[in-house]
Amino acid sequence: MIPLAKSTRAVLKNCFDLKPDESLLIVTDKSLADVGETIWKTAIRISKNSLLLKFSNGTDNQLPEAVQGALAQANACLILTSKALDEQTFDKARQNGSRILVLQNATRTLTERTFETNYKKITNISRKISDLFSIGKSLQLQSPSGTEAWLTISRIKGIAETGVVQQAGEFASLPAGEARVILNHKYINGVVTIDRVAGTKKLANPITLNIKEGEITQIKGGQEANELRKAIRKFGPAGRQIYEFGVGTNPCVKLGNSAQEDEKTLGAIHISFGQNKTTKVHAKMVQAIKGILLKPTLRVDGKLIVENGKIVV
Repeated sequence: MIPLAKSTRAVLKNCFDLKPDESLLIVTDKSLADVGETIWKTAIRISKNSLLLKFSNGTDNQLPEAVQGALAQANACLILTSKALDEQTFDKARQNGSRILVLQNATRTLTERTFETNYKKITNISRKISDLFSIGKSLQLQSPSGTEAWLTISRIKGIAETGVVQQAGEFASLPAGEARVILNHKYINGVVTIDRVAGTKKLANPITLNIKEGEITQIKGGQEANELRKAIRKFGPAGRQIYEFGVGTNPCVKLGNSAQEDEKTLGAIHISFGQNKTTKVHAKMVQAIKGILLKPTLRVDGKLIVENGKIVV
């Protein structure tokens, strides 16, 4: 594994294109203070206007107001937190033109793996596939586990998750590496069989989802299917609606390390159901559930894009 100091330099140059006269604010919570120190020591060699801010308070899904204000004063902001954050916490900074890069649910090892990435390669693949999504009308999805589903994506813009934030107000999450679409959930039909749920070990038995007009009508499988039924109840009716479809484009991460890496793994496909929300009682972020398909085959308007888990465009 490349030392964190060296991979940090690649992130600052390739993701931010950080200039010597620009200001960089590195923000970490107290559990990641040592990681922040390592990043800062590298950053000041590129820009003397690099600052490290460590915080210990705030809600589970929002940065403290003082931190939000500080972000709005910097040209570039690199945030590492051990919890999930609501993207609205960055609104003020983005409106002020700050470039934001965030790694959530972070650990030192996740940071090291995430930073060690070929961003140029990821950008090229992600943009190519997202462009195909933007101009495409329909997707056909298959997998060895039994998936056979069709998605209508006409007039839906593809999104490339590249980790590159070089224009004022841009925001990205790490790890990078995904091409996705936010679905009009009524336009997906068929059977989707998931081989694992992002952030968990591989399922003992695949879980089969019957889907009609974007709604999960039946969940079949063993004990893990029962656990999934229980997990989606906390979202209410939204828990059975398909909101997102994505293809992983990152060759430097592997399945089984973290939820973020699972969905970004090269050639893996995920569907997302339930939407991120904050609980009223404890103000905690409940994150969408993402089902991972292994060795999938994907066609856009009949054109082969992914074949048995290998991207072929």
